[in-house]
Amino acid sequence: MSDPPPSSAYSGFFQTPPALRNPYTQDPLLQRILRRRLPASLLTQLTPTFTALATESLSPEKRSYLDDTRHILPQVIVWDGWGKRKDELRTPEGWRKLKEFWAESGMMEDMYTRAYGTNSRLVGFTKFLFL
Repeated sequence: MSDPPPSSAYSGFFQTPPALRNPYTQDPLLQRILRRRLPASLLTQLTPTFTALATESLSPEKRSYLDDTRHILPQVIVWDGWGKRKDELRTPEGWRKLKEFWAESGMMEDMYTRAYGTNSRLVGFTKFLFL
């Protein structure tokens, strides 16, 4: 018996990546916490929003933005080429797009406008889990 040939970048063993599932619908602990802490009518009202937000966060478009943020870090440009103070922050497109997605989610609005009364922060933090 001989050993199998060693693996390389192009042959041998390749592990299949895990399938990403909806973090709202597939997390039983989160479901239990929300059922316990939110009124049933509010949870029924917010379930489509949570499901859609969690699904959107796993879309290929949002995943590519996330990859962009991991590979291209923001830069602070302190001086220009002529020695003048600039103090400019340059961020890649992925950072800007994810910031838009974060703003569209309404997470901060939920926490600070208190649209859901005493449950507003819980609603906001639940949205934060998907962003």
